[in-house]
Amino acid sequence: MYLHPVHDPNRGDHPKGGGAARGIGCAVVLVLFALMFIVGPIRALGPALQAARGEGTHGTLAIKARSCSKNGCRWSGDFVSTDNRLKVADVETDDLKQKTRVGERVVVIYVEGKAYAEGTTAWKTGVLIIVGFSIVVIGGVIWLWRFSRRA
Repeated sequence: MYLHPVHDPNRGDHPKGGGAARGIGCAVVLVLFALMFIVGPIRALGPALQAARGEGTHGTLAIKARSCSKNGCRWSGDFVSTDNRLKVADVETDDLKQKTRVGERVVVIYVEGKAYAEGTTAWKTGVLIIVGFSIVVIGGVIWLWRFSRRA
């Protein structure tokens, strides 16, 4: 004796359809989730590109603190511009060489509250994140489009 599953067409799990609404919901959540992760890198990309072009305030960062994890290191310290007109305490950066230690002075470019090493490539990480999550968004939109045509 075999038991056959009973499908309730009102539940959306019927083998001949009804799951489109659930698929659309999943796609919408996927797209919104991916968009959430695109906004941060887009906002950070501008200052990183400015620093890569050498724009911003040139000066030195006197390293006061360093904290490292498996994802890399972060440093903070006091920034002083080359012409001594701008002094900013507690400026953070994650764009220095791993061997940089507390007490060192490093040449940086200060842009929008953050210090970047000269010749920074920090913008590349932002671009990779934006491209990756954009692919997820495009895939989700295509998925939405396909499910909406079935419904």
